[in-house]
Amino acid sequence: MNAKLIAAALSLAASTAFAADTPAAAPAAAVKTVAASQAVSMAAATTLPAIEIKQDSGRTRAEVHAEAVAYLATRKSTLAEQLEQYK
Repeated sequence: MNAKLIAAALSLAASTAFAADTPAAAPAAAVKTVAASQAVSMAAATTLPAIEIKQDSGRTRAEVHAEAVAYLATRKSTLAEQLEQYK
């Protein structure tokens, strides 16, 4: 997918060059297009290693939920904390 995005960005940059509208800049635009296609081929040929995680390393959803329920059961509201200052 990244190679497709790079290809689209490079082709867009090559096709929208400011100097591409003038006839004298036509060879420069062709060189840019060739350079862009070479960059796309290089990006497509480059492969990155994939990271595979076989087991969960974090807490389960049930553990997070239990912690949230325990917190809500024992918490004090901001107003209650402010009123305790004046006791």
